[in-house]
Amino acid sequence: MVRAADGRPVLAWETVVDGVLSDGGPSELHVITDAANGTELHRYDAVKRGSGNTQYSGQVPLDSLQNGSAYSLIATDHGAHKTFDMNHLPERPRAVFTDADNVWGDGVGTALQTQAADAAHGAQVT
Repeated sequence: MVRAADGRPVLAWETVVDGVLSDGGPSELHVITDAANGTELHRYDAVKRGSGNTQYSGQVPLDSLQNGSAYSLIATDHGAHKTFDMNHLPERPRAVFTDADNVWGDGVGTALQTQAADAAHGAQVT
């Protein structure tokens, strides 16, 4: 790959390391390395730990995946489990729940994100 984040192009490679954090949560670490001298240029973890405000379990940690400035309710450590918004329909169209701040739901059972947080939490702890 060519990395030009600093305004100058650098030939680099990306290594993706799947693992587990010290708290038991998943990790998908991306490390960008300069191909010429082997120095690390950048690193980030694509798996984020969000916060869910559920109706049944209270406040819980939820695994999510960051894509740009948005978070998707995808638990990569749990079989890439995705929590979908079915738009009140029995079949498609459906979309993975997304959010801007990685805080899911408000604890009120009628809120769609609260229902999503309950579903995602249940799947992640099962």
